[in-house]
Amino acid sequence: MVQSSARAPLHKLLGNWLLALEQMPSGRQVRWSLDVDPVDLY
Repeated sequence: MVQSSARAPLHKLLGNWLLALEQMPSGRQVRWSLDVDPVDLY
């Protein structure tokens, strides 16, 4: 789980993270799903 107090830095991190995962050799063998939920957990 990843949390951030602001949406823009979180979206930037997740975008970069997803690009890195897709470029990994095993990244094409796995279906990635990313769920961004604005609900506060705590």
